[in-house]
Amino acid sequence: MEKLMNIRLVLMWGAILWIAYTFIYAGLPKIFDYGTMIERMQVRGFGREWSLFIGICEVLGGIAILIPPLRSTALILLFPLAIGALTVHLAAGEPMLRYYKALSISVLIPIALLLDPYFKIILYKENKIHRTKT
Repeated sequence: MEKLMNIRLVLMWGAILWIAYTFIYAGLPKIFDYGTMIERMQVRGFGREWSLFIGICEVLGGIAILIPPLRSTALILLFPLAIGALTVHLAAGEPMLRYYKALSISVLIPIALLLDPYFKIILYKENKIHRTKT
């Protein structure tokens, strides 16, 4: 059982590191305006301010998921950005080389949450009311 837990943690941290790298790597060009990221976003209808906001969220989120107490919240908040990025890339008809990172993190965020031993989803909680016979 301990070996299974170690494998689970290794897989979780592998996913976490890839997600953090991807968000930080995507966010820095938007913040510091280097490369063609801003021009590509403007062609898709995103203004400079919106691109800057997205970049700041990506970098801060990428750092936050490396901090265990913030990890679950950061992953949940970054998930819409990942889905949005994937949607924008697919809608633009870009080749897979452009959107494979957005696709991978869209898949890995739920997996990382499920592998995280400190994250739980409670779908049903049994109501335990003790009744006495009268």
